[in-house]
Amino acid sequence: MRKIDSFIFDLDGTLLDTLDDIKEAVNFALKKYHLKERTKEEVLSYIGHGSRYLIEKAIGESNLNSFDEIFDCYYEYYTNNYNVYTKPYPNVIDSLNYAKNKGIKLFIYTNKPYEMTMSLVGKHFNDLFDLVVAIRKDDKKVKPNPTLFLNESKDFNIDFKNSFYFGDSEVDIQTSKNLNIENMVSVTYGYKSKEFLLNYPLKPKFMIDDAKKIVNIIENQTI
Repeated sequence: MRKIDSFIFDLDGTLLDTLDDIKEAVNFALKKYHLKERTKEEVLSYIGHGSRYLIEKAIGESNLNSFDEIFDCYYEYYTNNYNVYTKPYPNVIDSLNYAKNKGIKLFIYTNKPYEMTMSLVGKHFNDLFDLVVAIRKDDKKVKPNPTLFLNESKDFNIDFKNSFYFGDSEVDIQTSKNLNIENMVSVTYGYKSKEFLLNYPLKPKFMIDDAKKIVNIIENQTI
């Protein structure tokens, strides 16, 4: 059995349930600018491509001329309220500790803004991760583009053939492909349904409905 080199994780919808805090921030900005507030399901459908895409979808094409001020309003509110309801999914921390104790390198690659990401990871995961790669406010190179992660992780000499990528969305499946990681693991407890993931043209190698099954992957390299 090959030795696992690294685990690379998405953050929102994979490690942390952040949806309620994101929805609150989106609707704060929409309400301030007298726009239609969005349901939890609508906000959920906009997540995954970065915060700029999120706000573009939330305000609609007819309001894009006001994008910058609405985005700044959202960003400021979320910066001050990003950890009100946010929490790790069940069994995530235990599985991460298990992987760490087995000598597996742990990484995060997220489209979430950098400052919030670093704060959330520090609050919820302490020093479990070897590297956290997130998006600066005006960075246009977001997932599934692999460039940012490749640039920032190059000193770790990751063996991508013996690594696993964990994510909850089609963006993560494409990101895994772009990183040449065959061992893509889609989680079905996150922001995309199992049915959605099964119907996506690119297929993950594994699907898990509980983070405790990460331990099974470590022990057997299978579900």
